[in-house]
Amino acid sequence: MESLIDAIGALYAEMDRQTAAFAAASGLVCPPGCGACCLSPAVEATVLEVLPLARWLVHQGQAERALAALAESRSPQCLMYQPQSEDGTQGRCSVYGVRPLLCRLFGFAAVRDRTGAPRLAACWRHQETLPEAVARTRQVLGSAPDDANAMDVPMFDTWALRLSQIDPHYGTERLPINEALGRAVQYYGLWQQMQG
Repeated sequence: MESLIDAIGALYAEMDRQTAAFAAASGLVCPPGCGACCLSPAVEATVLEVLPLARWLVHQGQAERALAALAESRSPQCLMYQPQSEDGTQGRCSVYGVRPLLCRLFGFAAVRDRTGAPRLAACWRHQETLPEAVARTRQVLGSAPDDANAMDVPMFDTWALRLSQIDPHYGTERLPINEALGRAVQYYGLWQQMQG
Protein backbone atom coordinates (compact mmCIF):
# COMPACT_ATOMS: atom_id res chain seq x y z
CA MET A 1 0.00 0.00 0.00
CA GLU A 2 2.75 2.47 0.88
CA SER A 3 4.53 1.88 -2.44
CA LEU A 4 1.21 2.39 -4.25
CA ILE A 5 0.66 5.75 -2.54
CA ASP A 6 4.28 6.73 -3.16
CA ALA A 7 3.74 5.98 -6.87
CA ILE A 8 0.71 8.27 -6.85
CA GLY A 9 2.80 10.96 -5.14
CA ALA A 10 5.52 10.64 -7.79
CA LEU A 11 2.89 10.96 -10.53
CA TYR A 12 1.43 14.04 -8.81
CA ALA A 13 4.89 15.63 -8.58
CA GLU A 14 5.38 15.13 -12.33
CA MET A 15 1.87 16.48 -12.99
CA ASP A 16 2.56 19.54 -10.82
CA ARG A 17 5.74 20.31 -12.77
CA GLN A 18 3.87 20.17 -16.10
CA THR A 19 0.98 22.21 -14.71
CA ALA A 20 3.34 24.87 -13.31
CA ALA A 21 5.14 25.12 -16.65
CA PHE A 22 1.80 25.45 -18.45
CA ALA A 23 0.62 28.13 -16.00
CA ALA A 24 3.84 30.09 -16.54
CA ALA A 25 3.61 29.80 -20.34
CA SER A 26 -0.09 30.66 -20.49
CA GLY A 27 -0.22 33.35 -17.80
CA LEU A 28 -3.14 31.59 -16.09
CA VAL A 29 -3.25 31.96 -12.31
CA CYS A 30 -5.98 31.46 -9.77
CA PRO A 31 -7.06 34.67 -8.06
CA PRO A 32 -5.73 34.74 -4.47
CA GLY A 33 -8.04 32.96 -2.06
CA CYS A 34 -10.40 31.77 -4.80
CA GLY A 35 -12.24 28.59 -3.95
CA ALA A 36 -15.20 28.87 -6.32
CA CYS A 37 -14.42 25.56 -8.03
CA CYS A 38 -14.48 23.77 -4.67
CA LEU A 39 -18.17 24.62 -4.26
CA SER A 40 -19.25 22.62 -7.29
CA PRO A 41 -21.40 19.58 -6.50
CA ALA A 42 -19.92 17.94 -9.61
CA VAL A 43 -16.42 17.45 -8.16
CA GLU A 44 -15.55 13.78 -8.45
CA ALA A 45 -12.53 11.66 -7.69
CA THR A 46 -11.47 8.05 -7.68
CA VAL A 47 -10.59 6.24 -4.48
CA LEU A 48 -7.06 5.86 -5.85
CA GLU A 49 -6.45 9.57 -6.31
CA VAL A 50 -7.43 10.39 -2.72
CA LEU A 51 -5.36 7.62 -1.13
CA PRO A 52 -2.48 10.05 -0.40
CA LEU A 53 -4.99 12.25 1.44
CA ALA A 54 -6.38 9.23 3.31
CA ARG A 55 -2.89 8.24 4.43
CA TRP A 56 -2.21 11.80 5.56
CA LEU A 57 -5.45 11.88 7.59
CA VAL A 58 -4.63 8.56 9.26
CA HIS A 59 -1.07 9.63 10.10
CA GLN A 60 -2.32 12.96 11.47
CA GLY A 61 -4.82 11.16 13.71
CA GLN A 62 -7.69 12.84 11.83
CA ALA A 63 -9.25 9.81 10.11
CA GLU A 64 -12.02 9.15 12.64
CA ARG A 65 -12.95 12.82 12.78
CA ALA A 66 -13.04 12.97 8.96
CA LEU A 67 -15.21 9.85 8.72
CA ALA A 68 -17.62 11.25 11.33
CA ALA A 69 -17.81 14.59 9.48
CA LEU A 70 -18.43 12.78 6.19
CA ALA A 71 -21.23 10.72 7.77
CA GLU A 72 -22.90 13.84 9.20
CA SER A 73 -22.48 16.08 6.16
CA ARG A 74 -25.21 16.43 3.57
CA SER A 75 -23.18 18.92 1.54
CA PRO A 76 -21.58 17.84 -1.74
CA GLN A 77 -18.82 20.41 -1.09
CA CYS A 78 -15.45 18.82 -0.41
CA LEU A 79 -14.95 18.25 3.30
CA MET A 80 -11.39 19.55 3.01
CA TYR A 81 -12.43 22.96 1.67
CA GLN A 82 -12.39 25.77 4.24
CA PRO A 83 -14.58 28.69 3.13
CA GLN A 84 -13.40 32.09 4.30
CA SER A 85 -16.19 34.29 2.97
CA GLU A 86 -19.92 34.34 3.56
CA ASP A 87 -20.74 33.09 0.05
CA GLY A 88 -17.97 30.48 0.26
CA THR A 89 -16.22 31.52 -2.95
CA GLN A 90 -13.20 32.69 -1.01
CA GLY A 91 -11.41 29.97 0.88
CA ARG A 92 -8.65 27.43 0.77
CA CYS A 93 -7.95 23.76 0.58
CA SER A 94 -6.91 22.51 4.00
CA VAL A 95 -4.92 19.65 2.46
CA TYR A 96 -3.44 21.34 -0.62
CA GLY A 97 -0.31 19.20 -0.73
CA VAL A 98 -2.30 15.96 -0.95
CA ARG A 99 -5.24 17.18 -3.07
CA PRO A 100 -6.57 14.82 -5.78
CA LEU A 101 -5.98 14.85 -9.53
CA LEU A 102 -8.94 17.03 -10.51
CA CYS A 103 -7.92 19.71 -8.03
CA ARG A 104 -4.39 19.71 -9.40
CA LEU A 105 -5.48 20.06 -13.02
CA PHE A 106 -8.68 22.10 -13.13
CA GLY A 107 -8.14 25.43 -14.82
CA PHE A 108 -4.65 24.42 -15.95
CA ALA A 109 -5.38 21.50 -18.26
CA ALA A 110 -7.32 20.59 -21.35
CA VAL A 111 -9.94 18.08 -22.38
CA ARG A 112 -10.34 16.67 -25.87
CA ASP A 113 -13.18 17.90 -28.03
CA ARG A 114 -15.06 15.49 -30.30
CA THR A 115 -12.32 15.78 -32.94
CA GLY A 116 -9.62 14.90 -30.40
CA ALA A 117 -8.19 18.43 -30.29
CA PRO A 118 -7.28 19.91 -26.89
CA ARG A 119 -9.76 22.39 -25.44
CA LEU A 120 -8.81 24.45 -22.39
CA ALA A 121 -10.84 23.59 -19.29
CA ALA A 122 -10.78 27.17 -18.01
CA CYS A 123 -12.79 28.04 -14.97
CA TRP A 124 -15.21 30.94 -15.03
CA ARG A 125 -12.94 32.96 -12.74
CA HIS A 126 -10.08 32.62 -15.22
CA GLN A 127 -12.40 33.76 -17.98
CA GLU A 128 -13.60 36.68 -15.87
CA THR A 129 -10.26 37.89 -14.46
CA LEU A 130 -7.80 36.86 -17.20
CA PRO A 131 -9.76 37.01 -20.48
CA GLU A 132 -6.67 37.81 -22.57
CA ALA A 133 -4.67 34.88 -21.18
CA VAL A 134 -7.62 32.52 -21.69
CA ALA A 135 -8.16 33.73 -25.27
CA ARG A 136 -4.44 33.52 -26.10
CA THR A 137 -4.17 30.03 -24.60
CA ARG A 138 -7.24 28.81 -26.50
CA GLN A 139 -5.79 30.21 -29.72
CA VAL A 140 -2.42 28.52 -29.15
CA LEU A 141 -4.09 25.21 -28.28
CA GLY A 142 -5.95 25.41 -31.56
CA SER A 143 -2.74 25.86 -33.57
CA ALA A 144 -0.62 23.15 -35.13
CA PRO A 145 1.52 21.07 -32.70
CA ASP A 146 4.74 22.20 -34.43
CA ASP A 147 3.81 25.88 -34.05
CA ALA A 148 6.54 27.84 -32.25
CA ASN A 149 3.94 29.14 -29.79
CA ALA A 150 2.56 25.68 -28.92
CA MET A 151 2.30 24.90 -25.21
CA ASP A 152 2.77 21.57 -23.47
CA VAL A 153 -0.73 21.44 -22.04
CA PRO A 154 -1.62 18.89 -19.36
CA MET A 155 -4.43 16.65 -20.63
CA PHE A 156 -7.05 15.37 -18.20
CA ASP A 157 -7.46 12.06 -19.99
CA THR A 158 -3.73 11.37 -20.18
CA TRP A 159 -3.16 11.97 -16.48
CA ALA A 160 -6.30 10.06 -15.46
CA LEU A 161 -5.17 7.08 -17.55
CA ARG A 162 -1.68 7.15 -16.08
CA LEU A 163 -3.13 7.28 -12.58
CA SER A 164 -5.58 4.44 -13.23
CA GLN A 165 -2.72 2.27 -14.49
CA ILE A 166 -1.21 2.36 -11.00
CA ASP A 167 -4.24 0.38 -9.74
CA PRO A 168 -7.12 -0.13 -12.20
CA HIS A 169 -9.44 -1.48 -9.48
CA TYR A 170 -9.45 1.75 -7.44
CA GLY A 171 -8.48 4.13 -10.23
CA THR A 172 -11.37 4.07 -12.67
CA GLU A 173 -14.68 4.58 -10.83
CA ARG A 174 -15.37 8.29 -10.36
CA LEU A 175 -17.39 9.12 -7.25
CA PRO A 176 -18.50 12.33 -5.54
CA ILE A 177 -15.36 13.58 -3.82
CA ASN A 178 -16.57 13.03 -0.26
CA GLU A 179 -17.66 9.47 -1.03
CA ALA A 180 -14.28 8.71 -2.63
CA LEU A 181 -12.52 10.18 0.39
CA GLY A 182 -14.60 8.14 2.84
CA ARG A 183 -13.86 4.92 0.99
CA ALA A 184 -10.15 5.73 0.75
CA VAL A 185 -9.88 6.48 4.49
CA GLN A 186 -11.66 3.20 5.32
CA TYR A 187 -9.51 1.26 2.84
CA TYR A 188 -6.24 2.70 4.10
CA GLY A 189 -7.27 2.44 7.75
CA LEU A 190 -8.21 -1.22 7.34
CA TRP A 191 -4.94 -1.94 5.55
CA GLN A 192 -2.99 -0.27 8.35
CA GLN A 193 -4.84 -2.25 11.03
CA MET A 194 -4.00 -5.48 9.19
CA GLN A 195 -0.33 -4.51 9.27
CA GLY A 196 -0.22 -4.77 12.96
